[in-house]
Amino acid sequence: MRALSILKKRNISFTIYDDILPPCASVFYTDYEYYADIARKHKHIHLIYDPTPTCLGLEKAILASFGKEKYNEVTVGIDPGPIPYYVVLGDGNILDYGCLNGDIDETIKNIVQCYPTSTTRIRIGSCYNGPELAIQIKESIPQAIVEIVDENETSPRRHRYHHLMRKDILDKIKPYRNKDAYAAIRIAFRKGIEIEV
Repeated sequence: MRALSILKKRNISFTIYDDILPPCASVFYTDYEYYADIARKHKHIHLIYDPTPTCLGLEKAILASFGKEKYNEVTVGIDPGPIPYYVVLGDGNILDYGCLNGDIDETIKNIVQCYPTSTTRIRIGSCYNGPELAIQIKESIPQAIVEIVDENETSPRRHRYHHLMRKDILDKIKPYRNKDAYAAIRIAFRKGIEIEV
């Protein structure tokens, strides 16, 4: 169910194998050995067998469906505040989004581990608790490039949402019309100042 909700959230086409007809997909993702054995018999199928199952296994299957093994860059944009909001972009496309509750640096670490990438960049707005959050995340994920970003005019006024975003991005975020989401996306696309700890 988790895999289905992720695929639907990202508008990725898929079919569910029902064990009646042979699998016809070019990429076959499963966490069951029985179905993996069936898929192995078909040479035209790229099998991703993930018995755990993990977010990384599902992401490898999604990437394989686009003919890729990893992203060139995964960027996490974070709009800081009492409840920070994050957006994850893979090569400029939205992969995930939501509120950060609880242990923020641990949550970001788990998010980052889900996406195979050459470069991980985390951009955090400069207002509220942004700088403290940036240091905390950099200490937790030292391999990531962590940047502080000028937040000026990243949170749009409600009547201006549609003027501020690229059409392809806007279409993906309409379901949750949230000013923090818009701010997180704008932060993710805005170059910042890299921090070192």
